[in-house]
Amino acid sequence: MNKIKNNLNNDFWDWLDYISIKYKNYEIKNAIIAHKYGQLFNLMYSINVNHFNLRKILSSVKWKLILHLFINRIPKRNKNLLIKKNYDSLYDLSNKNLYAINFSPTDQRNFLHIAPLVKRDDHSLVITIRHDVYNYFNKIKIPVILLDISIPWRNENDLKIQVSLNSSKKNLFLSVDLYSLSLLSRAASLIDLLDIVINENGLPRVLITLQDFYYFDSVFATYFLGKIPTVTLQHGLIGAKNFLWKYLISDKIIVWGIRQAEILESLGVNSKKIEVLGTAKYDLYLDKIDNELENNKSKRVLLGIQQTMFFKENDKIIFDFIRKLLSSKEDYTISIRFHPAIIMKDRKIFLQKLKKLNLDYGVNINISYIKNPLEDISESNIVLVSYSGLAMEAMLLKKPVIEILLKKEDSIKFGDYRDFSLHAFEGEEATKLIIKLLKDVNFYKEIIKKQNNFINSEIMPPPAIPRILNFINSLNNDKRSVKSNQ
Repeated sequence: MNKIKNNLNNDFWDWLDYISIKYKNYEIKNAIIAHKYGQLFNLMYSINVNHFNLRKILSSVKWKLILHLFINRIPKRNKNLLIKKNYDSLYDLSNKNLYAINFSPTDQRNFLHIAPLVKRDDHSLVITIRHDVYNYFNKIKIPVILLDISIPWRNENDLKIQVSLNSSKKNLFLSVDLYSLSLLSRAASLIDLLDIVINENGLPRVLITLQDFYYFDSVFATYFLGKIPTVTLQHGLIGAKNFLWKYLISDKIIVWGIRQAEILESLGVNSKKIEVLGTAKYDLYLDKIDNELENNKSKRVLLGIQQTMFFKENDKIIFDFIRKLLSSKEDYTISIRFHPAIIMKDRKIFLQKLKKLNLDYGVNINISYIKNPLEDISESNIVLVSYSGLAMEAMLLKKPVIEILLKKEDSIKFGDYRDFSLHAFEGEEATKLIIKLLKDVNFYKEIIKKQNNFINSEIMPPPAIPRILNFINSLNNDKRSVKSNQ
């Protein structure tokens, strides 16, 4: 099995390095790598699970049909129906910092890494392909442009794909499948609409994206690279095995802290591209970060459930862990928090299995419906996770973290937050640590102190917004070629 996984993994990265997908000479293959990586992820860890997604297939087929229906009517298209602005007249963009935001405002896990910068930047202009993002900034009267890429605006023959179109089951994730084609078609339409905006309004000062190797943020970064300084922001934990990070496009990436920068370098990112400045998100929680005693006397334990816990190989382990965790007669509450990427169907399956464990124990258990993870952490005393960015946020808010290790061989030097957290292989071990943390004040403070030593190198302490904006605005005054660090 490990040999099969290694072969899949190696084949994927070789394929990704080999392929070239261009539109108007812009390399847009990054528009599909997150989708293809998701396919690899499922093949690697959920080989026996049926991941056929009818909604995505039908959606892409529908989009392809629309493409063919409208392809001969392109000269008659009205650009005013595809480009929407919340200001009356066009103006010169040369005094604007352009923020490409394509995450929903309800997705605070990601959205809050960039939105606070927009609100504090006197030169901000938002550009997006999402209606909810447009409505959000329009409501608070911040300049915003909406590009509608849902309808084709191009000649299909202009899309140059140098890769096998084989769609057999064996090579599905190494091919341009229907959903990939719909992503690429939208990416090409986005480039056409950007051409219109820039031709009429000129170039902005700087482009800011959120993790630019991801879907359509990559198209914005590709389009503006070499024209103006481009900056992307870290918005998730950088894992030492996630090689997607090496496909960063922008001239610069702003990362949370020194250790995250080191991991990024180990993945092949040029150190000249990396700026350690922190993240705007945590500026919003300064009061909670500064008050280390807030809610630390509660008896609520937050259990983070990750996608990896749903893999067949981990299924028995995690439910046995929870069963033993719930057997305690101590007076504390377990609150379960699902990772946002876990779909509703999987959550229901998890809860059904949970009910079969016989919950007639002394420990109370419930599902957390608090949307904001930092608010959820703030309401808790202790956090249990298995390799999650939730742990870093818990440490930032001065909450002890217990790491659930799914394999015995995991007890090694990790090179991340796990080197500073408590460890538990089984539910009984976690229970003992929880009880000790609740009853032994000195032990609790000792763990917080140890975590503080780590978090200061992992996340540059807030406030970060002034640092980040100063850097962004300095790029406009830097007359060097933006190509010098490529």
